[in-house]
Amino acid sequence: MPPQPPSPQDSKDLPVPDVPSQVPATTFTRVDNNLTSIGFFTASSKRSRKAIEKTALLSDEGVQRRVTILPSAKYGMPITQDQDYWLALMKLVSEHVRQFGRVENPFTFTTAELRQVLGQTNGGKNYEAVYEWLSVMNSTAIEGGSYNAARKTWCTEKTHAVDRVVAMGKQLPDGRIADRHFIWFSQWQLDNINSGHLIPIELSTYTQLKTNIAKTLVPHLQEWLYASQRDKRFEKQYEDLCHLLGITTYEYRSKIEEKLGPPLDELVAHGYISEWSIEQTASGSGFKVVICHGDKFFNDRRPRRRRRIPAEASGSAEGQAARKPRQQRLQLAAPPPEDPAAPLIAELAERGIGESDARQLLAGLPEGQPVLDQLEWGDYLISRKRGGVDNPPGFYISLVQRNVPIPAGFLSSRRAREQQAAERARRQILIEQREEAERAEREEYARMEARLASLTEPERRAIFEQAKAQLLASHPGMAVFFRANPEAAIHDGAVRGRMHQILAGVEEPEAQR
Repeated sequence: MPPQPPSPQDSKDLPVPDVPSQVPATTFTRVDNNLTSIGFFTASSKRSRKAIEKTALLSDEGVQRRVTILPSAKYGMPITQDQDYWLALMKLVSEHVRQFGRVENPFTFTTAELRQVLGQTNGGKNYEAVYEWLSVMNSTAIEGGSYNAARKTWCTEKTHAVDRVVAMGKQLPDGRIADRHFIWFSQWQLDNINSGHLIPIELSTYTQLKTNIAKTLVPHLQEWLYASQRDKRFEKQYEDLCHLLGITTYEYRSKIEEKLGPPLDELVAHGYISEWSIEQTASGSGFKVVICHGDKFFNDRRPRRRRRIPAEASGSAEGQAARKPRQQRLQLAAPPPEDPAAPLIAELAERGIGESDARQLLAGLPEGQPVLDQLEWGDYLISRKRGGVDNPPGFYISLVQRNVPIPAGFLSSRRAREQQAAERARRQILIEQREEAERAEREEYARMEARLASLTEPERRAIFEQAKAQLLASHPGMAVFFRANPEAAIHDGAVRGRMHQILAGVEEPEAQR
C-alpha cells in the first residue's frame, strides 16, 4: 500500500454538520475537468431516487460523442453536496501527490479530514452524508466517453470515476475492519490525476457560497473564464446551461431571472463574475446568459501575489458594490438588421468565393436548398482527396449549382443542431417528470411526518429505537453520535428518514386512511 498522510485521532472522526468555519485563504484544490465539464454534478440539495439520466453531446476533432451519466438507483444523480465532498477529496489527493509524487489505489482518508478541508465542525447532520457520497460516486456510471488525458484516448464503454469504496467500519478484502475510508479510483481518473491534467479551484471562497447553482457553476466557470479571458466576457445558451446543471428551463425572461438571479448575484458578490445578463439570441428563438469576468479570476491566477484587502472591509466603492451585488442589466447594443444572405456569403467567402459571385450564385438557387450542408460536404470531400483539389472555389460552386444531394450518414452542422434541439426537448420532458416525482416525494414526507405526530410518545420512541438499531447495524461509527445527542438524535435527518421507512411498512389504520 502506498504511503498515506498520517491519520488524525480517532476522536476527530465524529459526525459533522453543515456549519462552515474559517477556511484558510488561498486554499486551492485541483480537479479533473473531464468529469465536471460533462455535468456530472446536478445543482440540487435534495436526492431523488427517480432522477433521470443526463446526456451531454461533445465534439472531439469532428467526432460527436454522446456521453450519458447514469444515476445511482438508490441515491439518484450526484448533487451539490457530492461535489463539495469531491472537491475536498481532491484537495487531500493534491496534498498527497505534492508530498509523495503520485497517488496509487487505494487512497485512504477520514471524515475528519474532509471536514477540515470544508471548514465544518463536529455534529451529526453530515455523518451519513459521507457514506452516501461514497456510494453515489461508486454507483454513478458514465457511458459513451470518459477521456484519459494522459493517454489521449476515449473510453466508450460504461465506467465510473470511482471503481470501489470501503467505508470506515466495513470489512476490507483482507478481513480487517477499515479504520479509514478506502477508495479505488478508475484507471482513467487515476491517470488524469497523476499526469496533472487538472484545473485549480479556490476553496476558501467556494465554501462560502450558499446556493446550489452558484456552487455547481464554479468548476465550469474555471474553464469558460479561461477560454474567454481576452474578451473578458462569454455567452452560454440558456437551455444548454440548464441541462448542464440539471435544472428546469423556463420560457419567459422574468422567470429565468427569478431563478438564475440569486446565484449569479452571489457569484458577483464573491468576485467570480462582475456582471451578467439574460438576453435574447440573435434568432429570437430563445435566450442566452451573458457573463463578464470578475476580479477573482485574474487574482486567482496570481496565487503568489499578496492578497488584496477584501473590498467589504474597506470604505471603497468596490466595498459598496460587494454589499449590493445586484448589478444592472448589461447594456448590449441591439444588432443591426441582418442581410438574410449574409451568413451564406460569409461561408462562401471563407472558401475563396467573392461577394459578387456569391450573391449571383445564391440568387439562382431554389428556395430551401441546403447550401451550407453542401459546402460542408465539399469540405469533407476535399479533405479526403489525395493531393487536394485544383480549383476549390470552382468545386464548391459546382456542388451548389448542381444541387448535389447530401448522403444520409453525413452529419452537417445543421443536422447536428436539429439533433441537439430534439435532445433538449427530450431532456426537458425528463426534467419535468423528475420534478413531479420530487413533488410527490415532498408530499409523502409531509404525510409521514403527520403520521409520526399522530402517534403517542411511547409509539414514537419505539420507532426511534428501531431506526437507531438499524442505523447502528449499517454504520457502527454512529454510536458516538447517539451517545453525544441522546435527545436531539430523533430529529436528525438520517434518523428521521429511517423512521419514515419503518413507519411506511406499518399498516395504516383504516380510520386514518
